[in-house]
Amino acid sequence: MKNMKNTLRTFVKSVGLIVVLSCPAPEAKAVSLAYLLQPNASITSGNLVFFGFHNATQHGDLNIPFSEIFVDPIIGGPDAAGTDFGIRFSSSRWSLTAPNMEYDLGLDFRVRTFSGQPSITDNTLRFAGGLTGNAMAAVGEAVLDVSGRSLASKLVFMNENFQKYVDHKTFRDGPYTEIQISKDLAMMTGAQAGSTVTVTNFDQTFSQVPEGGPGLFATFSLFGILCWAGRGRFRKSTL
Repeated sequence: MKNMKNTLRTFVKSVGLIVVLSCPAPEAKAVSLAYLLQPNASITSGNLVFFGFHNATQHGDLNIPFSEIFVDPIIGGPDAAGTDFGIRFSSSRWSLTAPNMEYDLGLDFRVRTFSGQPSITDNTLRFAGGLTGNAMAAVGEAVLDVSGRSLASKLVFMNENFQKYVDHKTFRDGPYTEIQISKDLAMMTGAQAGSTVTVTNFDQTFSQVPEGGPGLFATFSLFGILCWAGRGRFRKSTL
């Protein structure tokens, strides 16, 4: 009876530990791009850390303070599951409301897994906005490994004739513990009167392996703990 109580107590403590290990890391709050451009600044989303923001440049008819461009941790992904961690860029200033205007924002940063395991397999680029008349907007990006080798490229865009709001790519030769992202937002209005374009936000989320990792880890951990507890009880009973 005593051995059974000790085994049950060990099981309860172990399950509590598994629950803690299986829970996603707490999400960081939204920060400005101005903050992220400071040395050693970063933002966390789940088990991913986004850091090394640099090469932020703007050109064209808008001069938006980087303090008015915001970055939020999000959960999304390429399908309805919505289990991939990532970040969202947004600004209320991404709007062109007159003919013959243009704007371009360039930005580089890095993404790394907390665990240090090779886990990032692919990512999804998505954006939202609207336009009228002869206008366009596009977000493009290049994905590189830490040596600068190209892994994938993506493009989302909208114009008066066609829209592509989501682009998803799997990285070759993955998975990876750390990757680099080089991103560009471009907006333009044509000569036609009434041409306007607005970008509300654009997102980036990352898939990782193993699929459903925390749950799978918890299952095998629980099996191992039960085996260990049973072996301990068996040893005591045979002494």
